[in-house]
Amino acid sequence: MNPFDAGFAPPSTHDLDFLRLALGREPVGVRFVAARCKSGHPRVIANHPLQNGIPQPTTFWLVDAELFARLATLEAGGGVKAAEDWLAAEPVRAARYADENRAYAAYRWGLLSADERARLAGTPQEKVLRDSGIGGMAKGGGAIPAVKCLHLQAAWALANPQAVLGAWFTGRADLRYAHGRNAAKG
Repeated sequence: MNPFDAGFAPPSTHDLDFLRLALGREPVGVRFVAARCKSGHPRVIANHPLQNGIPQPTTFWLVDAELFARLATLEAGGGVKAAEDWLAAEPVRAARYADENRAYAAYRWGLLSADERARLAGTPQEKVLRDSGIGGMAKGGGAIPAVKCLHLQAAWALANPQAVLGAWFTGRADLRYAHGRNAAKG
């Protein structure tokens, strides 16, 4: 068992019904519910890294539409750069974030079976799924991996409460107070 899985639960029939209704389609590849809202609905799901044989580097998906909308507003206002600047301003934070990206990659790789890893061997997809960080981000031109998208970071922070960017979200888009009435389309 992967160490992050300890607090996660496989989706119930009720969870899958909720996701189906909210997404408007059949949920694909859902392995776990990684975080729930106050009313008990999924807020973050963990997906299998291969869906119908296609690599999916984003493992943790935010499915809370209210929080999704707040993060979109924050992102449109320069939130990604602000988060990257906040990380870069403190070497300890930057180092923790780099470590978290490695942990995310290890978690994603650990979700694959031995057969799936063998089929990926030597392909470009192997490197993406094995080595890229949160949401598939590789280390950019800077000293730390890029942030890419606040939705991915929030999903990671909700799945992993020790995530360094969880502190950055406080006061900007407090992750604790979304209601999770329905899931974000995507």
